Amino acid sequence: MQRDPNWSVLVLTDFFFPDSTGGANRVAYYTSRGLAERGHRVRLVTRRISPGHSPHEAIDGFDVYRYDLPAKSAIAFQRSARRCIWNILDTLREKDRFSPDLLIIHQPLLAAAVRRHPMLRDIPWVYTFHSPWGEEFLISRDDRTREGASRRPATWLHGKIRALIEASVLRRCQTVLVLSAFMEERLKRLHRVNGRVVIVPGGVDIDAFCPAPNVEQVRQELNLPRGRFILLTVRNLRKRMGLANLIRAIASLGETDDEVHLVLAGKGELEGELRTLAREMNVAHRITFPGHIAERNLPRYYQAADLFILPTEHLEGFGMSTLEALATGTPVVGTPVGATPEILRQIGEGWLTRDSSSEALAEKIIDRVKWMTAHPVGYQSLRLACRDVAVRNHAWSDIIARWEDVCDRVIMAEGKGTRTIGVTPVIHERLRQIQER
Repeated sequence: MQRDPNWSVLVLTDFFFPDSTGGANRVAYYTSRGLAERGHRVRLVTRRISPGHSPHEAIDGFDVYRYDLPAKSAIAFQRSARRCIWNILDTLREKDRFSPDLLIIHQPLLAAAVRRHPMLRDIPWVYTFHSPWGEEFLISRDDRTREGASRRPATWLHGKIRALIEASVLRRCQTVLVLSAFMEERLKRLHRVNGRVVIVPGGVDIDAFCPAPNVEQVRQELNLPRGRFILLTVRNLRKRMGLANLIRAIASLGETDDEVHLVLAGKGELEGELRTLAREMNVAHRITFPGHIAERNLPRYYQAADLFILPTEHLEGFGMSTLEALATGTPVVGTPVGATPEILRQIGEGWLTRDSSSEALAEKIIDRVKWMTAHPVGYQSLRLACRDVAVRNHAWSDIIARWEDVCDRVIMAEGKGTRTIGVTPVIHERLRQIQER
């Protein structure tokens, strides 16, 4: 049953779906939409990444405000972000009469830029810790050893500054949300945050991502090879994703090489290098590079696959694509990196590689292809089990209810505590309702 309207929520995020893809961007969108559907007044502020995006529009029940950020240097970026977002917040406060009860943050820089704004000074903050900002920067620059030590002082310093900004925002927040136990451990180890961390896993749109009634028809429509085992991966084409290892694995499959075809979807800085590597390894004819897949077509690629591959090398904070695959009934082979084991153990043993190397990926792909061939009935039962895991544990409707519960408890605790300056009449009314129960 839908609740009565309760809170006014402000969301800060660098980027969000559908403006751009990525797991964190999807979380920002689906949670904002879900809270709006449950009666809350949601305003989301984000960067404008395309001139075609409107500075202000209503999307699926919540308002989106986009700002332009032309600055390049880090210092100028911070100053520009502060000026742009403050202008939006001033407009919300003065013209829209918007007074938030809660701030939800998805990245630290925007929060650091507006932490002194009077509208946000006395309300509770909730931070969504998707990944360590400084560490992710170092990995993206491919300028660290496996132990995490940077080779270049300037890069190390840049990563350290990011970590310090993130730490300052975390200290201001009443609650920190993480999507996995892996990220909870990472958060506590890096920032010593204890006692105010809540795990709420990622979700998936189980209506959009669902099994196809006729898989062969979908493959034909997508012009995929017939009579092959279709492997799929959908990734941002970055270095930490392990995609080069996956191509090398395809090249070393041995006697199963003619049975397997890989669909490597996504866009990013490595696209040219990956295509070149496929040619050099003489496997270009066994790999399809569809590039960026439009959202309306994405479920069909999952439906067409026999097996989804997640070859991540570093820092898999959760793995939204893993859930999308499971929701369509497609089992997943993943490396034992980050939160992937937490998800894949829900469908049973045997789906994790021993490490993230190309040899381990090839070994597991061969093992699973042989198993699927030898156990067709068991494989079909597994597909049903994969779908069931997504529906029971990761439907967005259930995940949003958990987010709402966290927000309720944060606002209630703030309203009952000593910091009552920012408590609005809405909060007082909600407190009265709770006391009467």
